[in-house]
Amino acid sequence: MTDSHQYQSDECIELHKRIEILQQHILSMRNTYSNNYFETLIEDMPLAYHSLDEYGRLIRVNKAWLEMMGYEPNEVLGTVVTKYFTKKSLALFQRKFPAFKEKGVTKNVEFEFITKNGDILICEINGRIEYDKNGKMIVSHCMLNDITFRKQIEKEIREAKQNWQHMFQAISSPTVILNPDFTIVYANDAVLKASKLPIHEIIGQPCCKVFHGKHQEHPPKDCPTKKILEQIQSPQVAEMEIQAFNGIFLVSCTPIFTNEGKLNKIIHIATDISELKKLSTALEESEKRFRELANYLPQTIYECTLDGVFTFVNKSGLEMFGYTQEELEQGLNLMQMLAPSEIQKAKENIAILYKEGKNQGNEYIGKHKNGSTFPILIYTNVVYKNSKPIGIRGILIDLTEQKRTEYIIQENQRVLSSLLANTPGLLYRCKNDLQWTMSFISQQCIAITGYTPDEFIDNKTLSFNDIIAPEYQEIIWNKWQDVINKKSTFTFEYQIIHKSGERRWVYESGNPIFDEHGALQFLEGYIEDITERKQTELALRHSLLALSEPLDSTENISFTDLFNITDIQIIQDEFSAATGVFSIITDVHGNPITNPSNFCKLCSKVRNTEKGKELCKQANTNIGKILQSYSCIDTCISLGLPYSGAKIEIGGKHIANWLIGQVRFAETSIEEIIIKAEQLGLQKDEIIESLQSIPLITTERFNEISKLLNSITQELSLKAYQNIQQARFITQIQKKELALKEKNDEVEAQNEEYQQLNEELAEANKALQKAKEIAQKNEEKYRLLFTEMEQGIAVHEVIYNDKNEVVDYRFIDINPAYERITGITKEIALNKRVREILPNVEDYWIETFGKVAVTGIPIHYENTAAELNKHFEVLAYRPQPHQFAVIVTDITERKIQNYY
Repeated sequence: MTDSHQYQSDECIELHKRIEILQQHILSMRNTYSNNYFETLIEDMPLAYHSLDEYGRLIRVNKAWLEMMGYEPNEVLGTVVTKYFTKKSLALFQRKFPAFKEKGVTKNVEFEFITKNGDILICEINGRIEYDKNGKMIVSHCMLNDITFRKQIEKEIREAKQNWQHMFQAISSPTVILNPDFTIVYANDAVLKASKLPIHEIIGQPCCKVFHGKHQEHPPKDCPTKKILEQIQSPQVAEMEIQAFNGIFLVSCTPIFTNEGKLNKIIHIATDISELKKLSTALEESEKRFRELANYLPQTIYECTLDGVFTFVNKSGLEMFGYTQEELEQGLNLMQMLAPSEIQKAKENIAILYKEGKNQGNEYIGKHKNGSTFPILIYTNVVYKNSKPIGIRGILIDLTEQKRTEYIIQENQRVLSSLLANTPGLLYRCKNDLQWTMSFISQQCIAITGYTPDEFIDNKTLSFNDIIAPEYQEIIWNKWQDVINKKSTFTFEYQIIHKSGERRWVYESGNPIFDEHGALQFLEGYIEDITERKQTELALRHSLLALSEPLDSTENISFTDLFNITDIQIIQDEFSAATGVFSIITDVHGNPITNPSNFCKLCSKVRNTEKGKELCKQANTNIGKILQSYSCIDTCISLGLPYSGAKIEIGGKHIANWLIGQVRFAETSIEEIIIKAEQLGLQKDEIIESLQSIPLITTERFNEISKLLNSITQELSLKAYQNIQQARFITQIQKKELALKEKNDEVEAQNEEYQQLNEELAEANKALQKAKEIAQKNEEKYRLLFTEMEQGIAVHEVIYNDKNEVVDYRFIDINPAYERITGITKEIALNKRVREILPNVEDYWIETFGKVAVTGIPIHYENTAAELNKHFEVLAYRPQPHQFAVIVTDITERKIQNYY
């Protein structure tokens, strides 16, 4: 490391130390300022508190607010408060908030909040605005009282009362409630309607004057109310029929008793029993309800005569086909709503319908008034009168969306099938078990594994794990479990055992699938055969490894590492075609590297024999051993034909032989060739015929070809050596470049770290200053909030005896609202014991508030102060150890409203 680097590193360490000191200082400042008296009081208050800026954004909330709404601070701070309102409260806020900002105070305004889990809370909000010296709003301070339960109770009380009133008014018969002295206390609208009297002439009047006429002074002889009064010891419902309100009514009276068994009220119901009127009204109402119901159904409802003329079509049907009610009344026919090609089919189906009485539905092509067509489904039934058919009634459904959906589903299935069929790899779905139990696997499974999909489904024949190479099974299981835990994607290359026994490389990519609750359902993925690619990679890796060895090392270099065999094969084929000789390149052991070029017919037959094949390989090996110079000429062991060869070397290492031959000289003995061929098992006739394929060449010509071969192999050897030198030189340069890059990266990283530390130091100084400013502002804000709150707050400190029992408490702070509500002033009470202020205070309250201060468990109750003639809601909680605070709200007005 240079001196410059060492200097930068030392300075970075020093900056780290300074930042740590500043961060500790900031933390200390935050703790100091955040623990101020009023902030703690508001923060720990069980009553929810929030603070808004002039745009309605939340800039402060206490613990009670977060617990009530179910959020963390970082989820809400900076968001607009209307985000947590219902639509109803959003509209209310948009009206109230501008007035709140202008007036500076709001009292007992109810808003509906939506909690994080979706519950709706009703909160009563009291708040004040804090302004700057120019009268501009700085922040609002609002206390929220959750009155959801109270509102629910009040709602239930109102609903119960309203339900009773609605039920009472909903009674269609004239109904009154009587006192035992026959005077009417309540009367429903039916009484007013039937008697044609205003309510003030009914309430307080004897029932006989209302139901029997204003001149009736006394109840009639059979009055059911009189019967109830006479049979008070064995009460039961009493009834009588009367002539009243221009009709005949059945009057029933039911007694109502108090809890003590005293007769309190009598329910008097007069039911109109004029049968004709009742029957007529019921039929009219039934018909009206049917028409209204039919008109509001989304499907087409219709009735028509035997010849198809509509007698009724509901509103949806007219809209579906584009017709009006006037056109229907003018004589619209069912056949007008069908395409012309469907009319005959419809007539045939109607004929079947009259025969069978109903059908299961028929599909047609419907026709709109504008001529457009669309698919429909019609269900029909026959309408009978006196056992004779008079028409048909049915439901007509537009199938346009259904048909479109069916087409989309079919098209998706077609596309999916096409994808499955044309994907090179297999797709699968399986369980997360040790066997990878398959529930689906595509047809490409056969090409990749050799097994059919059916053999893997539910491990019918074998499990997929059975074909994974053993050394990969545990690795794959562990990788999948890690992917599931992290909910990420699985990718891995491994080997499987094909049905043929061959090992094949595959690439797998997959994902775990979870349900809406986060539970794992199954695994899905894709597997592709990459055997050919892996073989190519391995070959390339071997070549690169060989080429990157030291320049004086050639031990591990082979011919295939240095040359592209396809290119060499082309050169070899062109050489044989030009010279007319057989040609092949082998390794030093005689094993072929290239395919033979210009192979003669007789030598092919010799090679097809077991002995001939062995002799040819031996000849190739021998000539490789005797090639002391770059080339030589010899005769083959199999047939005695002349052949030659040349070495291919690299750095003095013999790596391959280029062999030529399968020719004959003029002096070559044909008889010897035939004898040797017969010894290898060939027939004389086929030997003589095949001899014609061996080219005749002069010794001089063969020598020239051998020399040409020698020149070619020397050039190949030189070229190979140059290539390997160049490759290794490039490798060394790359290594040096990589080392240089790593060193540069290290220097750049140190420079970046140095710059980052300077930035962190600047940010730390800013944060420290900001912490001081916020702490000062918070103290001012919370003091203002404490002073301006509508709720009364008093903070107390408990006093213990020698046994560590709470025996008293003293006042340590009181806000103006508490003074106004209770009459206890700060001047009188501050730092005094409660027994000094209220000598007759019960021990119960000292014990109760003492528990709050000791345990931290808040209490909430409502109480009545008889001497003040007021009702209070009181909430007590612990803001600091050994302290308790009480929040007092005057609920006198609400109590009075609920009572009445």
